[in-house]
Amino acid sequence: MAHMKTKIGEYAIITNSKNEFLMLEMLGEDRGWHFPGGRLDKGEEAVHGLLREVKEETNLEITDIKPVFCKIFTRENKYGVWFTAKVKEPYKVKLDHEHENFKWFKIEDIDSIDFWQDFYCQMLKDNL
Repeated sequence: MAHMKTKIGEYAIITNSKNEFLMLEMLGEDRGWHFPGGRLDKGEEAVHGLLREVKEETNLEITDIKPVFCKIFTRENKYGVWFTAKVKEPYKVKLDHEHENFKWFKIEDIDSIDFWQDFYCQMLKDNL
């Protein structure tokens, strides 16, 4: 019997020394703010994949990585795992070709952000 293939996506809730958190805005149809990250490559270790995705999308290096949230996306046959992390300072965000904007938000901004996924708001409140 063949096993089902499952995708794993990993995403970083990155904070800076001002206690702000980083969000990215994608190009195209999937508007709204989301976290840096993406799918693991075949055979890639979890934290290494997260470090690679964050570096590719933002040019940032992160530390103090801790898993804080997991969600199952049944239709996509995917698991999403979110980690908290700190940005290594000094830093300069440099976006990749998939994103058009980034912003460092304050915790008090959470209720006014147009998140890509509705559960992001509560996830941030529970983990920041």
